[in-house]
Amino acid sequence: MIVLPTLHSIAQLRTIWAPSLLPYKAQESRQHLAERLMKDAERLAPDKIHDITTRLLAEGLRGPADRAIAETRRRSAKKAHGD
Repeated sequence: MIVLPTLHSIAQLRTIWAPSLLPYKAQESRQHLAERLMKDAERLAPDKIHDITTRLLAEGLRGPADRAIAETRRRSAKKAHGD
């Protein structure tokens, strides 16, 4: 299951191992782009594929709102009980 919301967000993951995002076409499916992303990692960074896969799994396991939630929590840190 691919949880990243846009083709751009999937293509941008390529910057983990390459200097630019993965080229894509607007009509391409997210699943096809994700498959191409993995093939690209295997081709360009075969020695780092384990680390890349681990990082991509961590990215995929996060929900799209997790970053916004974490940012909100940082901005409005609660005071300790009794303060």
